Amino acid sequence: AFIQIPGVRYALCSNGAVITDLKEHRILYEKPIPRSIVLAVMDRLADVKGTFELYIQDRAHIDQKVMERLDEYVPSPHIREYMRKSRTVHSNLKEFFETCPYGVQKINMSYATVAEKEQIQAFIKQNFPELVCVNGQPTNLELTIKGADKGEGLLAFGSLFGIEQEEIMHLEIVIMTWICWKKSESESPWQTQNQKF
Repeated sequence: AFIQIPGVRYALCSNGAVITDLKEHRILYEKPIPRSIVLAVMDRLADVKGTFELYIQDRAHIDQKVMERLDEYVPSPHIREYMRKSRTVHSNLKEFFETCPYGVQKINMSYATVAEKEQIQAFIKQNFPELVCVNGQPTNLELTIKGADKGEGLLAFGSLFGIEQEEIMHLEIVIMTWICWKKSESESPWQTQNQKF
């Protein structure tokens, strides 16, 4: 949705693991998870009931068998709908990745309950200390390699374009407000304090 914002050319995505030039359709910076770690996580979680997605080249890739069971693993109907519209589906995700020449920017997982998510998160922290766990939703778990975060991504962006650290501002909340406003198309998100915002 953010690509619809007028004037946006560069996007910092996957929790800071990648910077993309939207106009040129080109990745400018990337800090992927090492392939050996991705494959190890896939193997260790192969029998766990939940979604498992690999973010590669700014696209989310998912296994067909998992896609068919989204209703079991993703509590939000809105997120399920979004996933069905936006994911690249493979008959075998692991086989696809084994032959894919590109790195994984982020691993995204979702579970039916918060308790299940917390159990997997504890397992990841204990067995994969190289990874960082982030929760975008209560039952969601996102993994990136240590050092791939929004702060480091913003600094990398500044380095690419000669922008000093003091000149960089994080506008995520403004962007999300704009997206919500455009979705409602009813009223401006910047109203007086006596109104919604």
